[in-house]
Amino acid sequence: MSNGGAFDQSCAPTLFARHDEIYREGKPAEFIYKIESGCVRTHNTLNGGRRQIDAFYFPGEFFGLDAHAVHGSSAVAVIPSAIRIMSRAAGDVVTTQHLLTLTAGEMNASRNTIDSCVSARKSA
Repeated sequence: MSNGGAFDQSCAPTLFARHDEIYREGKPAEFIYKIESGCVRTHNTLNGGRRQIDAFYFPGEFFGLDAHAVHGSSAVAVIPSAIRIMSRAAGDVVTTQHLLTLTAGEMNASRNTIDSCVSARKSA
């Protein structure tokens, strides 16, 4: 499978300005995203409005691959970004399953890193 696959063949990039919201935590996870240029940050909003950053994504990377029907975090363009957006329904099953498997591993690694940071901060 190529790195771009169905994305590169089926959709043109959508442009997002700095600070534009791409999707919001708790909203339906209907699309898969691939960054062509720019940078995207995913984060959770904590009580009091503070943000907990989950990850940064760069050109060639996929994001928005939540395993559930709704997004577990919000995504925002850090700088002007070109992003390919494809409906989950439009992707072939093999591509979608492969991307979801990669993302599940990435999410577990991110959560473990966050948990370690929180534990270290509490013990300091």
